[in-house]
Formats: sequence, structure tokens, C-alpha cells
Amino acid sequence: MNGNVLGLDLAKTSGLVVIGRGRRILHARTFTSENQSESSRCRLVRDVVDETIKKYGPFAVVGIEDTFLGRNVGLLKRLARLSGAVLVSLSDHNQAYLFIPPYRARKSLRLPYFPKKEVHRALRARRGSPQHLTGDELDAYITAVAAQRIARRKDFRRVAQ
Repeated sequence: MNGNVLGLDLAKTSGLVVIGRGRRILHARTFTSENQSESSRCRLVRDVVDETIKKYGPFAVVGIEDTFLGRNVGLLKRLARLSGAVLVSLSDHNQAYLFIPPYRARKSLRLPYFPKKEVHRALRARRGSPQHLTGDELDAYITAVAAQRIARRKDFRRVAQ
């Protein structure tokens, strides 16, 4: 196992970021599954995660943005299915993972919670922060950094859940 951390932001357009020591970005990718059937969308997400684990893993931990808050029930169901596809892939590779709520991830980096554009603007304004990432990749980066911080704690147990 290396010290790399995978961060995922799942949505119609999803972001994925792999960070190494010192928050250095090793890989960033945005992929969309907007105009696809439910099964094709889940297969795409699973294939992308599998490919990333094979190339950059195994990871110390995988951080997944926990977005199960909101009023749009249909969207929440789609996100739950995408998360299920990711969990199957992580289980196949025996990877530990954490669901991290967006407010907790942003709080760990001392970023404002809302609105999203302000979060991205504040992060890009910091010296040494990534400038070239898309909004979805930035969300995945924030989740990965928060997961990295949690994994460094002495009381964190690396268990594939």
C-alpha cells in the first residue's frame, strides 16, 4: 500500500482525483454519464474506478463525497446507484473507504461551505493550490484531502468496510 488517496465526487458529471504526499495531484479526471442508461452509467463509473485503482492503487483510503441530502428523490436514487457501483469496485480490490459530507470536507480545509463557486474561488486563491482542475475535480480534491487527514489519525483503522 502506498500513501496515495483517491477522492470521488459522484454526479451526472463526476470528478476523480488521486493525491500523493503533500497533496500533490497525481491524476485528475472528469467523466460524464449524463445521456446514458442507468446500467451504462454504473458500468462506466465502476470501470473508471477499477482502472484508477489498477494504475495508482492500492490506496491508503478512498474518500467519497457523501451527497445524500436534498429534495430531489430521483437524483438521490441515481447517486445511490452510482455509489453502489463504486462500493462493488472497492470491495473487489479490498480498499478502505470513507463517506465524507461536503461540509465536513470543506471545514477540514477551512473553506466556506456555501455557495460552491465561493468554495472554488477560495481554494484557487491559496498559494500552492490546484489551478487547472474543473469544479467536479476540485470537489474530489477537497474530499481526497479530507480523507487523507482522517487516515493520518492514530485512531483510524484501515478496514475495507
